[in-house]
Amino acid sequence: MSEQDEAVVDTTTSTEEEHDIVLDDVEETEDIDVLKDNLAKAQDAQRLIHLRAKKAEAQVRDLESQLKTSAPQPISKPPTDDAIQAYILKSQGMSDDLLGELKVIAKARGKSVLDTVNDPIFIAIKSQKEQEEKSKKASLPASKGSGQAQVKKGFQTANLSDEDHKAMWRETQLG
Repeated sequence: MSEQDEAVVDTTTSTEEEHDIVLDDVEETEDIDVLKDNLAKAQDAQRLIHLRAKKAEAQVRDLESQLKTSAPQPISKPPTDDAIQAYILKSQGMSDDLLGELKVIAKARGKSVLDTVNDPIFIAIKSQKEQEEKSKKASLPASKGSGQAQVKKGFQTANLSDEDHKAMWRETQLG
C-alpha cells in the first residue's frame, strides 16, 4: 500500500445518525463503493429501528395512560335471594305487575318473596288481576260478517243445474 492509500478516510460527524466520509485520492473505488453502500444500508436500518422504537414507546405510554384513567371493573355481585326467587316466579309465568305487588307485600310482611305467594292479600290481588285479564280477552270486537261461511259453487256442488254447469265451464275455458 502506498502513502496515499493510508490517508484514505477522514470522518466528520454532522449528527448522531449521519456520518460523512471524505475520501482523498483513492484508487480502489469498488471497495469504497461497497463500503458506502453497506454504510448507507446500516444507517437506514438504524433509522428504521429508531423509528419503530419511538412508535412502540408512544404506544406503551398511551396504554399506560388508558389504564390509569379507566375505572377498575366492578366485581359482579352474586344475585340476592329475593332476586333469585323473583327469577323463579318470572320463569313460572308471573307478570311484572304481580311480581311488583308481591315484592311490596313481602317487604311489608318481612318475609321472602316465595313465602308471600300464599299470603291472602296477594292471592286477592292476583285473582283480581286475572279477572281483569279475562274480561279484556272476552270483550273482543264483533266480527264484520255473519258467522256463516259462503259456499262457492264448484263442479262437485250438489244440485247444480245444467245452466250453472255450462256457465262455469265457459268461465274456465275463456278466463
